[in-house]
Order: sequence, then C-alpha cells, then structure tokens
Amino acid sequence: MSQSKESATKLEGTAGSENPKYVMMWTNEELLSMLAYSLSGDETMKSMMPLPASSTVIIELYSVDNSGTPELMVDLFVNDQQVIPTFCGGTNQSCTAQDFMTALSTSVKVTDTAATCSN
Repeated sequence: MSQSKESATKLEGTAGSENPKYVMMWTNEELLSMLAYSLSGDETMKSMMPLPASSTVIIELYSVDNSGTPELMVDLFVNDQQVIPTFCGGTNQSCTAQDFMTALSTSVKVTDTAATCSN
C-alpha cells in the first residue's frame, strides 16, 4: 500500500481515535446547556450559560494512589474550566467515582422496564 493510501485510511480527528478511553457525543447547544447545568450549578457554571456552539462538557475519570490503593476520581470541566460537580457534594472540585455514582443514583429515577413491559 502506498504511503498516501495508508494515511488516507487513518482515523485521525475522528472521535475516540486518539485515545479509545474517550467517548464523545454530539448534541445541540440547548441540550448541552441543560446537561452541564444538571451536572454543576456552581457560580462559574452559571456565568457561562447559555453555552455557545462548540462547547464541551467533560466528565474526567482518573486514578489516584490513595495510600497504596488506587481510587477512581471524578472531575468536571465545561469549556476547559473546572467546575464543581453537583454530585460531589456541591463543594468539592473532585470526588471519588463511588461518591459521584451514589449521589447520582439517588437523584435519577431508573424505571424497571422489565416490570413495566411484563404488565
């Protein structure tokens, strides 16, 4: 295969091609603003509303070594600015993924579709 043919088949610039640990989704500005505001209501976040086109909301998961035990942490960024996640108690810049998921699960109603569909 020629050099030009090889470079034409690469997925550079495609969502997730640089690092498969990233998941990207596209939506309109109004829905992205609603998502961002539901994840953080701090003053920095409020000052950015409504979000303009090409805005980003990043929920970053990363591992830290906590006394020899790895722990998964969560940070939230809106348009490259770190904001305080609502589900981290509303006062911490970061929290454990476990704390984030616990707080999230208490605020989101998940319908039991199996029970609903069996009726």
